[in-house]
Amino acid sequence: MNRCLSFLTRRVIPLVLLGLSLSRVGHAQQGATEPDPNETIRLVGEVVDRRTGRALPAAEIELFTFPVRTEPIWSGQSDGQGRFQTGTVPIGAYQVDVEALSFSPLSHPLVLSESGVVDVRVEMVGVAYQLEPIVATARRRTNLERAEFYERRERGFGHFVTREDIEARGPLRVSDIFYRIPGARVIRGGGFSRASISLRGGCTPRYVIDGMLLTGRVEIDDLISAVEVEAVEVYHRASVPLRYSGQTTCGVIMIWTRDPVAQEATKLTWKRMVAAVTITILSYLWTR
Repeated sequence: MNRCLSFLTRRVIPLVLLGLSLSRVGHAQQGATEPDPNETIRLVGEVVDRRTGRALPAAEIELFTFPVRTEPIWSGQSDGQGRFQTGTVPIGAYQVDVEALSFSPLSHPLVLSESGVVDVRVEMVGVAYQLEPIVATARRRTNLERAEFYERRERGFGHFVTREDIEARGPLRVSDIFYRIPGARVIRGGGFSRASISLRGGCTPRYVIDGMLLTGRVEIDDLISAVEVEAVEVYHRASVPLRYSGQTTCGVIMIWTRDPVAQEATKLTWKRMVAAVTITILSYLWTR
């Protein structure tokens, strides 16, 4: 039975990919640039009955490399609402296999060329019905893309910290992120007490979280944890974005939170334990 694969940007756009052959995909891969193994994707989706739209729990999902099929690089089941979520895998070509009780099995290639989160909708067909199963995918725009974070970073104003930078530093609290930011100072009472952030000249900046300008005195560690932060932007007086230039004479700290889908349980590893002890010692010495 032919399979139909549709790629989405902001909506489902059906493409003429019926009967997609292995040789055609292989030819496309040969002419394309080798994907960066450091760029990853995550599939987040649902499995439903195409005829009724009903969610299908306990559907078996497997993800294989394509066209060379070996052991699955990820496998799992849909939950009670028919939803599933894979781990992170490098961008590239894959084959997804889906099986559900009383439904025709589905096997189809997926060519995923952009990093990020990809929404997947798998519509299965009951064995008693003569319909075509469908796999629809959509690359989900991240919070940073929607907020034009990367455009501002390209312009070169301000200081930018990404999630990769944060994980490399292993901060225990949000305020710990600012220890290495030029012109920023962490003022802490000692030990694990709350901290305040000052910018050049000892002034107090304004905070913006997910585009919302905060008012009043802000203790950033009371509002958000380091695990929830996707990125940070720090602007001193002259580099403050035009939107906030009339709101402060000091500077602006913009914090963007992570997509809930991307937030995984963070374990207290040895690296984080050492980082916590180091930060505590530095905080104590700083206040002496």
